[in-house]
Order: sequence, then structure tokens, then C-alpha cells
Amino acid sequence: MPWDPAMELRAQQLLANLPTDNAAAFKSALAAEGLRAVSEDGVGIEWWASPPLRRAALANGLRAGGAQAHCKALLTDFLRALPNSTKSDIVNVTGEFDRSGWLKYYLYEAANMRTSLKREEQEMLSLIMNALYFQANASAAFGETAGPALRQPLESIDDRLYMGILYELLCLGFNRIPATQQAAVAGSASDAAIIGRMMWAGDGAEVNGTPVKVVKIKAKWRADARPFAEIKQSNGFSTKAQSDGYAAYANLSAPWHPLSTEFGKRWLWYRKFSGDNCLYTVVSVGKAGKDHKAYLPYPLIKLSGGKVTGLRGYKGTREVLCRPARGGANVKLALPVSETYLYYFVFAGLALDTGAMQGKEAYPEIGVGSIPFNNVFGAVKVTRFHLGPEASVSDDEGVLCVFSQAHRNDDNLLTIRASYGQELFVKMGQRFDTVAQQATPDAVKWASAGDGYADLGGLNAEFDYGGARYKVAQAPQP
Repeated sequence: MPWDPAMELRAQQLLANLPTDNAAAFKSALAAEGLRAVSEDGVGIEWWASPPLRRAALANGLRAGGAQAHCKALLTDFLRALPNSTKSDIVNVTGEFDRSGWLKYYLYEAANMRTSLKREEQEMLSLIMNALYFQANASAAFGETAGPALRQPLESIDDRLYMGILYELLCLGFNRIPATQQAAVAGSASDAAIIGRMMWAGDGAEVNGTPVKVVKIKAKWRADARPFAEIKQSNGFSTKAQSDGYAAYANLSAPWHPLSTEFGKRWLWYRKFSGDNCLYTVVSVGKAGKDHKAYLPYPLIKLSGGKVTGLRGYKGTREVLCRPARGGANVKLALPVSETYLYYFVFAGLALDTGAMQGKEAYPEIGVGSIPFNNVFGAVKVTRFHLGPEASVSDDEGVLCVFSQAHRNDDNLLTIRASYGQELFVKMGQRFDTVAQQATPDAVKWASAGDGYADLGGLNAEFDYGGARYKVAQAPQP
């Protein structure tokens, strides 16, 4: 809200009675009043909204005290709005799961959508950013962090208030997507046009009268580093926010996180600026269908901290017999090894067409809320040899994949047959066995378009190692 006589009076009364003997306590008091502006009562002092002509009078009205000069410099900085030129310095995503990491994850999406937001949404974004951050110019001379800095430690903010701040940013930077057929039919979404980008694999009568696209129930593959027994115990695939273990690890179940509430978890969320499914509230499924090769690059190194050692299922290096691509004697090279599983399942129910949301096919995938274990036909264990040195190999070099153990979901094969028919059941069995019994390795790498992968030609795949080019000489043991 604009600076008004009531806010001016509250500021004068606070400053007239606020001791200036301790700069940290003074700063905390100012920050607490600013945060009240984004609280439920919304009656805090928006220091940054003060008119330039009033700033000097407010700063000169401080009580005498041992740290008066430092307090005056802090107040001078607090009385200025955060410059737009500095806001990009704040929103760098860190990948951490503490309060700061989640704030920046949500703030990144919201801040980068600023020009596309409605006026009242832009005002809310500015209110949140200014309530949390200030530009330390004058106060930098007294030891404050130069440039954009937090007005107060995030850990000191009340859980309920911090949850409200994160939820506002979530709604500004993400689209809210129905996760159930009932919600889609009711049109429950942040944008009515989203319903037209939903897909329903099932009886069209269940979404009759809606713009939801009806598609065939079909078999699909997906990769996951978790072993078959773990997926069975988890009753299939759920979002990270719905997974108790991961939610605790990533603070998704923390009392200050909006996805710790049933309301937050009941939706799929789509990142507006990044143009992709949220990593924590959507189970992404590729569009490649029966082609298992599209899923062999997963999990990706770039989504695991940028190092092959960060992959879940990483097993260290193994010596593999390789031959120089340009001729010469065979050598043994230490190739990084990881294990993943190809899961074969029935796609049925509601999904978001991610490509339709993007308006392009940068990521050939759809998003669902879950894949129940009853729909999982089985899994094939895959040993992946990453084609390059452990210290530098990336997704761009690709992987040589050797297939071994096959796990059939014997408990639910009859369920799949009863629910989706004999024809689909038989076809799934044939396709599953073809992959599970494949004797020759596949070599692939991730690609951002097409079917999501590039075929490198199995044992003909060339790769760089120590400045020379090599091929794997023979299929390694899994």
C-alpha cells in the first residue's frame, strides 16, 4: 500500500521509542515491522514506500545511543525500495533445501515472470521482495553485507508467516494443475486454458463436456534408480512432496513449507518461466512410449549435482576393455558405473501435456500425480557405463547400457489384465521380454528434442578419454 498518515505515525512512534545502543536489535525491530506488511493483518510499516521528503526527517528523529550512527545508516537503507537492477542478484537458484534454497527456487520463477503478472500480482511480488531484502549502501560502512542483503535471518521468521510468503511466490511463479479427474472436470486450475492441455487416458465419458483430450491407455517405460523392491514398498511412483522419506530430507514436510499442507500437495505445479513440470510435485513421464532407449539416460548427471558421483545408484569406476577408435592395442579404462531400472507400466488416468503447455517440444513428456504399483508390469535392471573419465564425464558423452535382472510384478499381472484387457497385457509381456533378454548393449545420450535421446550405435559409440578417442571393445558384464 502507499505510504499514508497512519503508516507515518506508526513509524514515528516506533522510532521515537526504539533504542539505538545495539544495531542488530534495531535492525531486527525494523525488519519485524516490515514483515507485518505481508502478514495476515497487513498493518506493518512498509519502510521502502516512504516518500523521499520524509526519509531525512525519520532518520533524524532517532534517539541518542551508542550505535546511533549505524542505526541511522540502517534506517536510511531500509527507507529505500530495492532497486530493480539488484533483484536479479537475489533470485539465483541454489539447489539447497533449507529456507533460503526454497525461497530462491520459488522467487526465481515468480521474479522472472514479473512483466507477465497482473498489476496486483506485481505489487505482491515487490512487497515480498522488499519485506525480505534491502540494499545495504550507507550501512555497508558499518559492516553490513554490501549490495542486496536480507533484512533479517530467514530462520527467525515465524513458520506460518514464512509458509504464507512461499505460497504466494508459488502461486505467482507456477500454474496450479488439477491432479484428479474430479478436479479437472470441475475446472479447478489457476488458468481455465490449462484444462484444455490436460489428457485423459480412459473412458471419454468421464471427462465429457470438458476440453480435456481423450487418449488411449497405453504401455510406457520410465527410468528410476530405486530398486524394484523399494518401488513396490512405496506402492508405485508418487511425487517427491508425497514421498514421506524424500519430503523429510528436502524439508517439503517442514512446518514452514507450503507443500507440507494437503492443499499444497493436492495440485500438480508447473513452472511458468522455466516452462517445465515442477520437480517436486509432478511425476514426469516421457512421450516416447514403447521405445525404452529414451529412458536410459536417466537419472541425468546435470540433475544430480553436475557430477557422475552424485547420481543415485552410482557404483564407482570399473576397468573396461576399450579399443582406440583410430586403431591400436586394446587398453583398460576406468569408466564410471551407475545402476538404474527401466520400469514398464500402464499409463491411465489424468495427465498434463507438458509440451502443449510449452507450445513446443523441448521436453517430450507429460506429467502425472502418481503411478500406482498395480499399473507396474515389471522392471529391468540396467548397468550404465558412462563414456568418459569420472572427473569430467557429463550427459553429453552418453552411456553404454547392459541389461540384466528382470522383475515381473507377479502380484498385479492379473490386475493389469483384468483392468486393461488381454490384448494390452500380451503385448506388454512380449515387449518386456524383448528388452529384458536383450544381449547387446545400447549406447545413448540425452537430447532435448525429438524422442529425448540420440542413439550412439551400441559398441560403435566413440568417446573421449584423456584426449584420445575410444570405443568399448566388448560388452562389459553387468
